[in-house]
Amino acid sequence: MRCLISTLLSAVLLTSPGAAWAQDQPGISAEDLYQLARQHFEERKWEQAAQAFALALERDPNPILAYNVARSYEYSGDLDKAEVYYLEALKLNPDKELRSLVNTSLERVSNIKSQLGSSKKNVGLLDITTTPEGAQIVINGRDMETNTPYQAAHPSGPIDLELKLDGFETYSRSFDLEPGREIVVDTDLRRTGRVWTWVAMGTGAALLGGGIWTGIIAQDRLDIVNSTEGKRREDYEDVKSEGESYALTSVILYSAGAAALITAGYLYFHEVPEQPEEGDASAQQIELRLGPDFVGVGGRF
Repeated sequence: MRCLISTLLSAVLLTSPGAAWAQDQPGISAEDLYQLARQHFEERKWEQAAQAFALALERDPNPILAYNVARSYEYSGDLDKAEVYYLEALKLNPDKELRSLVNTSLERVSNIKSQLGSSKKNVGLLDITTTPEGAQIVINGRDMETNTPYQAAHPSGPIDLELKLDGFETYSRSFDLEPGREIVVDTDLRRTGRVWTWVAMGTGAALLGGGIWTGIIAQDRLDIVNSTEGKRREDYEDVKSEGESYALTSVILYSAGAAALITAGYLYFHEVPEQPEEGDASAQQIELRLGPDFVGVGGRF
């Protein structure tokens, strides 16, 4: 039954004014409309998703539905309608988390409109996913102040993308976002190597080497002052002082070197090891979706 309702709704949304039709169909619930909208959204049929979400919103006014209407219109490139429904979501008293999302989205849409106007011809869609999630997103040198996963309209044109996450190498990629098209970036971030482990180990080895060298000099000076002949030397006190100074320096270097090696041992077990190169190109891919309103798959590059 739900499948039949979904099919009928799809046909009606494509051929008739949605709001007027919905008022004449009391048997079609907000839940049915919501499920249809989700189906269209997952199929990247943004405008149809927006219509279905809007019909559900008329039957059940709530901020989540309004936010979904706005998102669908934003992804279709219709920034004017997206802005209207983001504002509608705020009027419906969203919770703190949703309010933050709506405000961020409003700011993003406003920035795009100020740069390019509201024309769909100037807008593309970015869909960025990383494994693990939570990477900082930098586009054309600007921190987007959000983390992956990320999906939003963006001004078309050259894109220099950087994805940053502590403990992982920075992912960098450049491409052109064409108007009315979607770029999907899906990448496994590579963990950094044990850089600080080797730095600590090298530092420790250098300090121990210095300790050995100064220790040899100190022992030589002390052998002189402890000998019968050395005690008769006019510079006895100077040689003795020099030997003691080298001995103290040697102890300090040994201690610092030991501390550095202990630190290296700790880092070896706690610093994230480097991953091997991925042989499968699908681990770092960019997918280009083509077609009206970002629908359809055009290929990979």
